[in-house]
Amino acid sequence: MKIRKKNNRSSLIKKSRKGSKKKGSSRKGSKRKGSPKKGSLLSNLPVETSLMNIPDDLVGGEVSGYLTNTDRFRFGNTGKHIDNFFTQRKLRKYNLKDSDALMYLKNTKFREKLNKRGIVEITLKNNPEITDVSALSEVHTLTLRNLSGGIYRGVHGFLESTDGVTDVSALSTVHTLTLENMRGVTDVSALSTVHTLTLINMYRVRDVSALSTVHTLTIRDMRGVRDVSALSTVHTLSLWNLPEVRDVSALSTVHTLTLFSMIGVTNVSALSKVHTLTLLDMPAVTDVSALSTVHTLTLDGLPEVRDVSALSTVHTLTLKDLPAVTDVSALSTVHTLTLLDMPAVIR
Repeated sequence: MKIRKKNNRSSLIKKSRKGSKKKGSSRKGSKRKGSPKKGSLLSNLPVETSLMNIPDDLVGGEVSGYLTNTDRFRFGNTGKHIDNFFTQRKLRKYNLKDSDALMYLKNTKFREKLNKRGIVEITLKNNPEITDVSALSEVHTLTLRNLSGGIYRGVHGFLESTDGVTDVSALSTVHTLTLENMRGVTDVSALSTVHTLTLINMYRVRDVSALSTVHTLTIRDMRGVRDVSALSTVHTLSLWNLPEVRDVSALSTVHTLTLFSMIGVTNVSALSKVHTLTLLDMPAVTDVSALSTVHTLTLDGLPEVRDVSALSTVHTLTLKDLPAVTDVSALSTVHTLTLLDMPAVIR
C-alpha cells in the first residue's frame, strides 16, 4: 500500500511567491504568440504603430507568415492595425468557385462583406439557372463559361428552362473578364472599360469595334467577327481563329500583336511598326520581308514562307517550323536569334 506524502502548505506558498510576477507579464526571453520574428523589419516597431503608414510591400512581405484564414489576424497588440491595413488597401484575395461563387451571386450580405474586405475572383460555369450577372460588377477577376441557359430541375423538382445570360453590360467595371461560350450574348459594346477582356466562342457577337479602349484583348474562335480595324488602339491584342477576318493592316499601331490560325489573312506587310509581333499557324502568309523593323518577332508554322533574309535588322527573332526556309546566313546580325524545328536549314 502506497502512502502519498502531503505537501507542506507553507513551503508551497513560499515557492509560489518566489517565482511569481505581476499579472499579465511573461517570462524573460519568452516570445508572444503572433509576434514578429526576431530581426524582421517590423520587430523594431512599437506595438502601437499604425501600419497604415508603412509601405505595402514591406508589410505584405513581413506579415504574410502570420496571417490565418480567418478575418482577424494575430500580431500581438497590432492585430487591429493589420486587419485595417489589409481591409482598407484590399490586399486580401477571395477566389470563389462553384457553390461559393453562387452564394456570392445570390447572397447580398455575403457579397457586400467580401467586396469591402478584399479583391474577389469569381468563376461560374455550366449553370443553366443563372440569367442575371449584374451583381458581379464589383468583382476584380471574373470568368463566365457556358451560362447559356437550358433545362434544369427546379427547387420543387419540376423541369424548368431559361435562356441563360443575355446581358453583360453591368460587367463594365470588372478589371479582368473572360466570357466563353455565352450563346445568349450578342452585344459586348459596354465592355469597353474592362482592362483585360477575353472573348471565346461568342458566336453571336459580330461587332467588336467598341472594344478599342480595352488594354489587353483576346478574341478567339468567333466566326461572326469580320472587321477588326477599330482595334488599332488596343495595347495587347490576340486574335485566334477568326476565319472571316481578311484585313489586319489597321493593326500596325498595336504594341503587342498575336495572330494565330488566321487563315483568311494573306498580307502582313502593314505590321512593320508593331513592337512585338507573333504569327502562329498562318498558312496563307508568304512574304514577311516588310517585318524587318519589328523589335521582337516570332514566326511559327508558316509553311509558305521561304525567304527570311530581310529580317536581319530584327532585335529578337524566333523562327520555328518554317519547312520552306533553308538559308538563315543573313541573320548573323540579329541580336537574339532562336531556331526551332527547322530541319531544312543548312548549318
